[in-house]
Amino acid sequence: EKDTIPQKKIVTKYQPMEQLLHEIYVQAGMTKREPVGVQVATHGKVIGVVSPECHEMQELFSVMHAVNLGREQKVLYFNFLEFSGFRELTTEYFWNCVYEMSGISVILPFENPENIRQIGRQEWEQFIDFMEQNTDFEVLVVDFGVSMPELADCMSRCDELLLIGREGYFYECRDKHFYEWLEKTGHQAVAEKIHKVNVPYTTKNIHGGGNV
Repeated sequence: EKDTIPQKKIVTKYQPMEQLLHEIYVQAGMTKREPVGVQVATHGKVIGVVSPECHEMQELFSVMHAVNLGREQKVLYFNFLEFSGFRELTTEYFWNCVYEMSGISVILPFENPENIRQIGRQEWEQFIDFMEQNTDFEVLVVDFGVSMPELADCMSRCDELLLIGREGYFYECRDKHFYEWLEKTGHQAVAEKIHKVNVPYTTKNIHGGGNV
């Protein structure tokens, strides 16, 4: 559903993926690729970020990674984290479902985390296909929440996976459980794409106002 505000629009509730993609396309004014003969559309790189440890720095790491990539490439950042707090971390008040920030494009997180439960493998693949066929983004950076339905299947579509963690036996146990789950569910190929990144920092000194 969509609430109308003077000269502004906001996607406020879950809607079918096809309708949401249409809103993203129209509101962002994305450039559609023109077909050239029978050439297949260029495949943009999909980078997934996940943290079985629920590392508090996952979101900030992903955003900074996207911004760094955005210095040389056209990047879209998508946040699937529950209660991400993303809107409160910036100085801008968001209305459009696609927002330009620090040289990258951002699809804003769901305000209602239950809406994430509506997105599974089919919707995710539809979204990736749409982006590849209708936009000129070169990189898509995705923050995955661990409770996302069909998580392993969604991660399988990624070209690269970054696992955000910490050093220490307790954290290693959680990561090991994650890898075992992937293997038991037949997603060994997903596990082989993962690169672990130990992030020792904490978010306790992060404040609102865009100091991220």
